[in-house]
Amino acid sequence: MKSNQIVDAVRDLVCDAPRGNRCLAVLDKGFIFVGNISQPDNDGIYTLTYCKNVRKWGRNGLGGLCRGAKTAQATLDDSTPIMFHRSALIFSVPISNEWEDE
Repeated sequence: MKSNQIVDAVRDLVCDAPRGNRCLAVLDKGFIFVGNISQPDNDGIYTLTYCKNVRKWGRNGLGGLCRGAKTAQATLDDSTPIMFHRSALIFSVPISNEWEDE
């Protein structure tokens, strides 16, 4: 069994976290982006596509932002795909495809 299959199996048992590669990525220097994240390449570079920058949000803290942009009153700015080194990724949170409307 591959490691990603193990992670999926454990996720199914312990929580109902969204599946797939859509995530909220918290990066160094306070940048927060939402998009489809790739696996890192051999040099440790991630690519985030179909992404938006979270400029600000008005309520419910980071936990509320993880649940949905609309309820957190988030301001989102369109972005081109970004690439960043794994050392810049503080953490990521899986989100649903409907995150912007939730």
